[in-house]
Amino acid sequence: MRTSRAAGEAARDGATRGELAVGRWSGCFVAQCLEQRREARIESGAVGPHQRLPSIADLVQEYGIARTTAAKALKVLVDEGLAEVVPGWGTYVADR
Repeated sequence: MRTSRAAGEAARDGATRGELAVGRWSGCFVAQCLEQRREARIESGAVGPHQRLPSIADLVQEYGIARTTAAKALKVLVDEGLAEVVPGWGTYVADR
């Protein structure tokens, strides 16, 4: 269990959630960091067209973030045309 001092140091220096470095000194907000990471994976071809992206619930569990933060990150990808939502099925990488 973390002591309050250790927790304070982690908050000051930037904590790691999953593989996502976030915090005051990481240079970006959680949703922005997550969106940038997903965008980089899409643009690099690591995630191909029509491949399903993790759900909001999956992102919450993997990174320990709030549902609204996960939803915001996915919305940015949709707004930029990198992903598309199929109601009832999920969010998928869009054709490029």
